[in-house]
Amino acid sequence: MSKTTTSAYRPYWTAWFILLVITVAMVFIGSKAILALGMTLKAAIIAMFFMHLGREKKGLIYSVLIGVLVMTAFLVVLLVPDGAHMNPGYEKDAGEGWELLPPSPSETR
Repeated sequence: MSKTTTSAYRPYWTAWFILLVITVAMVFIGSKAILALGMTLKAAIIAMFFMHLGREKKGLIYSVLIGVLVMTAFLVVLLVPDGAHMNPGYEKDAGEGWELLPPSPSETR
């Protein structure tokens, strides 16, 4: 292979290696904050390298970013209440996260 062919793939291999390191860190650390940060970083790296947004004008980058954030907020607003309605036994405990609670006595009758 020539030097131009090898150097053309270098950014993609670099991005792949960074994604691999972030994924391994997410698996071994596993806290919710690290998972959220890792997913955000991975999405940004994929958009920058593989969707070629890293070399675009700032206006296009911001319009894609705003569109993704608005759609994410829209889906969360629509899906979280629906999921809570479908699973009434799951309630938020103070500081512990989601736990399945036993049915109340009024529900068993």
